[in-house]
Amino acid sequence: MKKSLEDIYTEGMSILAMVKYAEQSIKSEATRDISEVHEIYKSYNLWQDRLKNFINATGLSMCEKGFFFEPDSVPLPLRSPTEGRELLTLNSGEEAEELLGKIRKETEKKLDKLMDFEAKIDKSSENKKPEIIISKKDGIYDKKTELCYPIRGKKRFELIRFLKDGHRSGPELVEHQGQKMSMINKEIKSINKCFKNELKLKNNPKNNLIVKVRTGGFELNHKKFNIKFTK
Repeated sequence: MKKSLEDIYTEGMSILAMVKYAEQSIKSEATRDISEVHEIYKSYNLWQDRLKNFINATGLSMCEKGFFFEPDSVPLPLRSPTEGRELLTLNSGEEAEELLGKIRKETEKKLDKLMDFEAKIDKSSENKKPEIIISKKDGIYDKKTELCYPIRGKKRFELIRFLKDGHRSGPELVEHQGQKMSMINKEIKSINKCFKNELKLKNNPKNNLIVKVRTGGFELNHKKFNIKFTK
């Protein structure tokens, strides 16, 4: 979702750049060609649609996301049953300048609000992750379903706990475990298999407790799970 947020923000910044260029163009050209403004207006309304779809998909309450659904100062496009969306009619350069000003103002407001909204999205996503508790005494269990994978073997638990503070490289794992990397890979594969079986998760790599890092080494799957350690 975060990547989608970045895409929406980047698209809004692009609209601002187009508005700035068009405003300068209208002021400097004797002909005051306003055809470009229609395209900016169309882009703004399409961006509005994508923005609202994105905000709706966050699952946040209307109280939290209501700002994005309030009418703004940019006139709504006309619609007809046969032709669909139509562009707003502009009769002069002055009207075009006024419209550009409104688009700039509303886009800036929405981009500022998006920055504030990011923290709420992150918090909402975090709350939706399954909470996995890891305990030497009780094993690994899903707090909601209470399904448990009892960890057998001290070395296996120490391997998982070693990843508690983040990514570990291959050499670090070898040194900590006192095992060859081939054996550690086998252990991780077995841990992931048991974890998914015992907690009734789909046999999908995205549900692995321990994931491989592209640059090498391994880490716990914090992207999928909200992982906490207890005694």
